[in-house]
Amino acid sequence: MSEAVESFNMLDRVFPKNLHSLLRKAALEIDQDLLHQAHVTFTRARQVDDLNMTFMDRYANCLRKENSRTNLNNLVQELFKISSTCSESWLAAAYYNDLKGDYETALQFCERAIEEQNRHAPAHLFQGEVLLRMHRPEPALKAFWTSCRLTRSLEAYTGIITSYCDLYSIGVNRYKEAFATAKSVVKMFPKKAQSFVLFGSVLALNAEHREQAQQALHKALAMEPRKLSATFALADLLVEEGNLRGAIDRLQALGERHPREEVFTKLAYVFSMDKQYAEALKYFHQALKLNPESTEALQGLDRLEKLMRGEDLDELSNSMEQIDPEDQEESVVASEYLSP
Repeated sequence: MSEAVESFNMLDRVFPKNLHSLLRKAALEIDQDLLHQAHVTFTRARQVDDLNMTFMDRYANCLRKENSRTNLNNLVQELFKISSTCSESWLAAAYYNDLKGDYETALQFCERAIEEQNRHAPAHLFQGEVLLRMHRPEPALKAFWTSCRLTRSLEAYTGIITSYCDLYSIGVNRYKEAFATAKSVVKMFPKKAQSFVLFGSVLALNAEHREQAQQALHKALAMEPRKLSATFALADLLVEEGNLRGAIDRLQALGERHPREEVFTKLAYVFSMDKQYAEALKYFHQALKLNPESTEALQGLDRLEKLMRGEDLDELSNSMEQIDPEDQEESVVASEYLSP
């Protein structure tokens, strides 16, 4: 990936106004989570050709990830002025409504994007993500598989395995499919930390394979120390084992190194589970200071305030209910995927 970025940087120096080069460079920067750089590169691309629609949905997704609501709203309006029949316009609008927390409208716009271009993989991918946020893992799974068949990507496989895990947590046992898919992902993307995060997440569903799950997640962190999903998955494992203090320590250490909204929100939820409500309140507010419109932090804060007033006696918990898989025969070979 770094070689590809350097190649595009070299092209950029020679052809600073080449639209194709700028768009591809921005897409690579998003893949590496270099959102500010991608934003700058996409801005340059629009200066070269302000009527171009190619990759503009990716630009919109970049702005969504940056929580840049005003810029995203402006981009959506500009795209619809250019074309209201392009999938990119409708998908950009879906990203904007997701950022607002309006998942129903986001889903409707995803469906419209698919109507305009049925083979547009990013639209199916985001449709799955929105469905997961709406706690609808079954149709989400279908959307992710459709995206994957159109364009095989680690993002689509992440959605597929997350859907399997969510189904498992509500009593729908798709462990065998989840495990087989996770094995395939490790084979296809052996140099990606996310592959081992997914593998570890599936192993963690089975209490007998928690140790192997930890090995997979530690391997992911060794490959990419700043990988949030790996740290979050390890924290979830500690919560499942009843080690809330261990989960808190791990998340606090991450928050000190990388103060991000998602880290503080996760930390607040774990403090809530440990009934340390004052600390939870502090971290929810820290998350909202970074992103005042964070849906997850706002919802968590609202529930926490109810808990503190005694209005909601259910404990905050993001842990999964463990169900013994019907067929565990494939899991015994997990160790072969964890060797150095």
